[in-house]
Amino acid sequence: MGDEPVLVYCNAVRAFGGATDVTLDCGFRYGNDEPTMAVRLVMSWEHAKMLLPVLEQLINNYETNVGEIPSPESELKQENA
Repeated sequence: MGDEPVLVYCNAVRAFGGATDVTLDCGFRYGNDEPTMAVRLVMSWEHAKMLLPVLEQLINNYETNVGEIPSPESELKQENA
């Protein structure tokens, strides 16, 4: 493995939970096509819980600097209107 992590763009995620870990299949979706999954991340439930506030802080910082990110629910409502 090199010094840098592999860069994979992800705009689609499938999440699964088991007795001891969380699995995130990450990939790319183009238009309405089924996503092509490229990477599988597996972590303990404890590490998944530790990730939540990190993501929340990143999102809060982004929205403070750039503006509110529309929620997926509001985008779906607009598409179906």
